Amino acid sequence: MSTEKEKINCESESQENNYKKKWYAAHPGYNTENMRAYRLAHPEYREKQRQQARAWRARNKETLAAKKRQWRKNRSPEAKANAKLRIARWQKANRVKTEAYRVRRVYKIKTIAEAITLVERRLTEPCNICGKPAGKGHRSHIDHCHKTGKIRGILCITCNRILGNVKDNPTTLRALAVYLEKHR
Repeated sequence: MSTEKEKINCESESQENNYKKKWYAAHPGYNTENMRAYRLAHPEYREKQRQQARAWRARNKETLAAKKRQWRKNRSPEAKANAKLRIARWQKANRVKTEAYRVRRVYKIKTIAEAITLVERRLTEPCNICGKPAGKGHRSHIDHCHKTGKIRGILCITCNRILGNVKDNPTTLRALAVYLEKHR
């Protein structure tokens, strides 16, 4: 059952559509190519449009959120499935970028280019401790300090687990090494 507010919105949308039809009829020379050329020639106009759009979105946050919720609710199951497939295909075709977006978020890296470089290093560099080469069957990990978040290097899964198990404590690692030397 539609509410009074929805009826008003429908009326205002139809009025807006009528206005647009009348405007385009009154301006037959207007087309997108002309406007594109004008925007390229006048960057201040383009910036003014962006500011107006930002201001409008800021004023109409609830309306936009409601429209987005309604759009999601009304999407067909086929459309939802197609969107998931499209995303999965893109992620498969762009594995490095997909991983870079995750790495950027997790390690708080400023640019996507830095994240891509780090992911590529993870895929190609050997372990910084034991020297085990990266490649098929040897998943490398990005080692970082849990206190500062600073990235220290690329490690194989074994070395990464060892550091995690000793909680990055150098004293424990030295004691472990002494123990191993003693009981050889």
